[in-house]
This record gives sequence, C-alpha cells and structure tokens, in this order.
Amino acid sequence: YFMTNRSTLSASFNIASGKFEPFSSNEVFTKVLSPTTYDSLTKRVTNSSREFDNLGGSISFKHNFPKAGRELTADINYRGRTGPNNNLLTTQIFNPDLITIDRTLIQRQIGDGKSNNVTIQTDFINPLSENSKMEMGFRAEFNDNTSTNGYYDVDPSTGQIIPTPTSYNDYKSNDRVLAAYATYSNRIKDFGYQLGLRAESSNYQGDLRTTNEKFNIDYPISLFPSVFLSYNFSKDNQVLLNYSRRIDRPRSFFLVPFMSYTDNQNIFKGNVDLDPAYIDSFELGYNLSKKKFTLNPTLY
Repeated sequence: YFMTNRSTLSASFNIASGKFEPFSSNEVFTKVLSPTTYDSLTKRVTNSSREFDNLGGSISFKHNFPKAGRELTADINYRGRTGPNNNLLTTQIFNPDLITIDRTLIQRQIGDGKSNNVTIQTDFINPLSENSKMEMGFRAEFNDNTSTNGYYDVDPSTGQIIPTPTSYNDYKSNDRVLAAYATYSNRIKDFGYQLGLRAESSNYQGDLRTTNEKFNIDYPISLFPSVFLSYNFSKDNQVLLNYSRRIDRPRSFFLVPFMSYTDNQNIFKGNVDLDPAYIDSFELGYNLSKKKFTLNPTLY
C-alpha cells in the first residue's frame, strides 16, 4: 500500500500444515568382557507420527527521504508452530543364544508443543556525503515455547497403555533479546573504514511445571565493537583488516532441564547453567584480481 509517494506499507501471510510418519529399525549387539564374557542382542523398532501447523506473517514499512539514499524501514514478523507427536517403541531383548526372545518391552511416547516468535526491527540509513554513511537500528526478539512429553509402558499382551506414565514433563520457556547498533563508514582516497558498535542483552525464563522448578537467566548488556579497514594499492590490489566481537547463546533446546529419550539407549538432558560463548574475530586478507585469475590469501 502506497501511503504517500515516499512511504509504503507491505504485508504478507503464510500458512503450512503437514504430517510425516518416520519408521526406523535397528539392532544393538553388545559383547561384555568383564566380569564374565557374554553376548547380548536387542532389536528395536520405532513407529512415529508427527504433525505440524505453521502460521506466519509480517508487516513492513519503508520511507524514502528526499535526500537520495536516506531511508527508514521497520518490520514486524511473527512465526507460530504447533505439532503433536506419537512414537511407538518396541524392543525385543534376546536370550544369550541370540535366537530366542527373552522379553518384549513396548513403550509409547506422546507429546505436544507450541512455539511463538515475534521479531521487531527498525533500521535507518543516512548518507552523510558521497563517501560516508551512517546506519543505526534496533531489534527485539521474543520467543515463547511450551512442550509436554509423556512416556507410557504398553502391555504387550493387550496393547493397552498403562495409564501412569513412567516419565512426564510439562515445560514452558520464554526468552527475549534486545539489541541496538550504529555503524559509520567512510572512504578517504584509497583508504576505507567502517566502525560499528552493537549493544545487546537477553533474558531466559523457564518453568518446569511438573516439579514447580523455575529458572531465570539474565545476560546483562554487552558491547560488541567491529572495525573493518581496507586500502587499495591500485584498482585490482587491495588489503583488508577486520575485527569483530560476537556472542553465541545456547539454543533453547540445550537448556531444557529434564530427561528426553527416544528409547533407553538414547537419553538427552539440557543444562540451564550453560553460558554463552563470546567470540573475538580477527582477519587479515589480501585481494589481487586480474583478468584471468584472482588471488585471495587470508589469515584469521
């Protein structure tokens, strides 16, 4: 929608739905050497059914100022996802002869989950002169997740689920990231540079409602500078020197504080005490471009 001859408003919407039914079968052979030597064999079959419903949309605003290259943009994006899953795990444990079956264990995993993600971002670009430019912006991201997982034993003779779960988890988490940045770039003859600074903070909250455990992780405001330098000896001969600092936060999946397992041999548990990783990157590069070849050695 053209609000004025310089301002536009755009919107988009998407929806997706689907289902998949993976099947897996594997054998686990174990040779035990101590204290006595014996062999064991286990066969495991997994039948799964998973569904998903995705919903998304975005609204974008853009304004072009009378000065060429000066513009303001703002975006709001939403992504939502739901999806139940149902896994049937059948495990056959063989006798030491590896032929006859000692016992059969059947387990059903029933789970559901929902996630919502909202991102708000605005950017302003302002050319100051023919060779210099200022950019600044703000970004906020909000994530909300809920998940339930129950593991139930199944009676092999009747196929009925035993009502009391062997394990049940009900977890809710939300996290938010706030960031603001500014960069200034300029070129003086053959020398070019860009200086940037980003400030960022985040918070993660978790609620394990089955045990009434609550978790709160605050990452205070941190500063992330960046410097990009370049010098052109000629039009096809250039040297580059860069520095930047970044943060790599643990994904929410690695923070869930409860046991999750597809079977007794594959157990996973997250850790809410994980710290983010801070990365300082340095790069020195040289670029030589000729008609028939390009040479670009880099040290970082």
